[in-house]
Amino acid sequence: MIGDGPERAKIEAEIAAHGLGEVVLMLGARRDIPQLWPAMDVAVLSSHPVVETLPVTLLEAHACGVPGVSTDVGSVRDVIAQGETGWLVPIGDVDALARRLTQLLRDEPERRRMGEAARVRAVREFDLANMVKAYEDLFVRTAEGEGR
Repeated sequence: MIGDGPERAKIEAEIAAHGLGEVVLMLGARRDIPQLWPAMDVAVLSSHPVVETLPVTLLEAHACGVPGVSTDVGSVRDVIAQGETGWLVPIGDVDALARRLTQLLRDEPERRRMGEAARVRAVREFDLANMVKAYEDLFVRTAEGEGR
């Protein structure tokens, strides 16, 4: 787990209580995220409503070929293609989140397939040059009166 916050001690206690200390690492706040993503199996985002807009964390993961499992909040649906690049679960459904995460961790071929699809989609949909071109097209259409 990467990041830090007020729930860290509680999370560490849960990890210890379930004997997961050797497989779940608490890395804290890091500045070397691009180097860490390729070593990860799955990106997990368990946000609540009105917290997420377009989650850069998932974009980074997908660009590195890492599939995602996330609650269906904000614009996450624009990043994760359900069943193609990862899984979306209902907000607050901890069991569904755990099931989908476990499914991907146990099924290496599916995880690899989704990771490859995630990378292709990230480059195609969220590449900087593509986004700049899309904004340019929007500005031109708006200036020509088509954007109204």
